[in-house]
Amino acid sequence: MSQPVTELRSAVRDMLHVTFVEPVRDGRPRPRSWPLGLGTVGTVCAVVFALLGLAIVGSGWLRQADRLVLSPSSGNSLPSASIPLLLAAVVLAFALALTAALHAPWWLRLCLLALTGEGVLFFLAPQLTNTWTLVPAGIGVGGLVVFTIVRWFGRYAWWEFAVVLGLLLVAMFGPWLVPQGFSFGLDTRLTAIEGAMSTLQPLILPAVVVAASAPAQIVVTAAQATADRPVGPRLFRVGLVVTPIAFAVVSGAAVAGGQVTTTALAAAVALLLPTVGVVAVLVHRAGVAAPPRPEVYPPAWSGWLYPIGAALTVVVVVLFLLTAVQSVAAVVQARSLADALGQVWYLVNENQPGIWWRGILGAIALVLAWRFSGRRRLVEAVLLGSFAVVALIDVVGLAPGLDPIHQRSPEVTGFLVGCAAVIAAAVLLARRRLDRTRAIGLLTVLLLAILYPQREVLADPVSAVLQIAPAALLIFGISWRILTEAQVTSTGSARYPQATRILLYLANIVLAAAGIAWVSLSRGTGTDADPSRWAVVGDSYLGEPLYYAGLISGIWLMLRPPASALQPITEPAAELLSENVPVTRTGDIASPSPAD
Repeated sequence: MSQPVTELRSAVRDMLHVTFVEPVRDGRPRPRSWPLGLGTVGTVCAVVFALLGLAIVGSGWLRQADRLVLSPSSGNSLPSASIPLLLAAVVLAFALALTAALHAPWWLRLCLLALTGEGVLFFLAPQLTNTWTLVPAGIGVGGLVVFTIVRWFGRYAWWEFAVVLGLLLVAMFGPWLVPQGFSFGLDTRLTAIEGAMSTLQPLILPAVVVAASAPAQIVVTAAQATADRPVGPRLFRVGLVVTPIAFAVVSGAAVAGGQVTTTALAAAVALLLPTVGVVAVLVHRAGVAAPPRPEVYPPAWSGWLYPIGAALTVVVVVLFLLTAVQSVAAVVQARSLADALGQVWYLVNENQPGIWWRGILGAIALVLAWRFSGRRRLVEAVLLGSFAVVALIDVVGLAPGLDPIHQRSPEVTGFLVGCAAVIAAAVLLARRRLDRTRAIGLLTVLLLAILYPQREVLADPVSAVLQIAPAALLIFGISWRILTEAQVTSTGSARYPQATRILLYLANIVLAAAGIAWVSLSRGTGTDADPSRWAVVGDSYLGEPLYYAGLISGIWLMLRPPASALQPITEPAAELLSENVPVTRTGDIASPSPAD
């Protein structure tokens, strides 16, 4: 077998290893290191998650082959075989969250207790039709309150989950065993599931938002891993010719398809200019010559995904609390308070609260980026700076006449940066300054521009080929996060014990999968219980900043690489195969993330 073919096979194998094997190897769950009993709980959660995933993939077939049960409250319908699975997922998620609350910080403990308590109330609402149904519910809920107080200052014990689960079963299913009188043939199980799903949105949405960013992370990792493979000069030159041709073909198709419009180009420029400016300021403040290389961004960004994902969904919690308090005020006949809260809710909801809140988060991220760059934590600084620009530019788009800014497209942005990279490469080549380091920067930019529009296909080719609903892509994203971001469950602290972290990790997974399964099985798109709408937020605010950081760092590597990293393409093949291009790593090491 010829040397170029051997090099190509080795390069492809290395790229796949860097993209898929290393993240799983470093971030997979390790149940053997978990406290006693949680390994078994994790196995149960894995089984439920797998069943929910199969139900999502086969939702169309289930709805055709099985009997559909109609919800008396919303008009949605579910295949009858899926109802026990969803009920089991809801109960399991409640038990995990309440057990985690036993040893969480006081504020998180109160939030979890309030959310799960309200979820149980909504779950029981269809059954609370007479006084007798309150007896088992009161016993179960009272037992949970007493048990929480008793275990408030204790350490985790393996039997806590079993006690919480038993009391929950009494509270949630005890009223179902009490005769209800006339039911008129209505199946209230669906109403109970809907109530629980709607109430638990604050716990479901962060996982959905984070899952939607998985394709972007995979694409950025794959692009850099492909561009930076240590191959000989001959194969490297082939890639240097083929990649621009592929970029030209993809770009031509985008232009012919009408995607590259004047408005989209203007929006891309409006995004790129402040992003480049912010990165330049952060690099100057850190006292280095260039931003970090693109390969260091995906692992550093992983630790920030859940904190930012949870922060992005805070507006849902606020609107939910306003609705809940308004409902209580209406029940107790406090009409003036109910009307005032209704007006506040309308005022907030009708004035783009999500964009304004994300703008506030962007301003906070910009301050953090400035501080991190001063501490030479430049990887996080660049990522947070990119996120800040994406969030703040949407606020700017609310101004009269600037609405086209909201029509930004990462594909068009990649097209613009790719064209600039090709022009710069042509100039460098004419001046005989296109060394290997600059060529790697060119390949990184072009591969990102080529691959990012295909991120969903590359991340989950089975769903794309079979044309399965977008919910399957979210399940893939959640699965990827399960396999690559479980490091948080391997350690603990005084404020966040390991058992609490594991239980919250499992509850988040089960809740997100259950919420997506509900929408997929019931065709309940657009309802209050639909979390899939937030996938766009995850892709835009968590995926795109990573993509833009990779683009800017790649083209910076072309135009102004560190002097010690320069290496001509004409070096001997044996030397090029022995190691990667040496680079300056000043300020280029990912520092601890919030999860640590």
